[in-house]
Amino acid sequence: MAVVKELVTAHGGTVTADSGPGGGTRLTLRLPRAAPHGSRLVPGPGAEPRLASRANTPMGI
Repeated sequence: MAVVKELVTAHGGTVTADSGPGGGTRLTLRLPRAAPHGSRLVPGPGAEPRLASRANTPMGI
């Protein structure tokens, strides 16, 4: 789950997990839509790209 969260947040998305009383877990991944081909998007305030953490990445990967 930690790897999924790093990948999704690195692409500007979010991950949530919900568990119900009957068991089971629902994971929701939300990613931003891609810009239409040929368009140029200008990031708004606070929309700086985020680099994924490499703290737990084995060397050579």
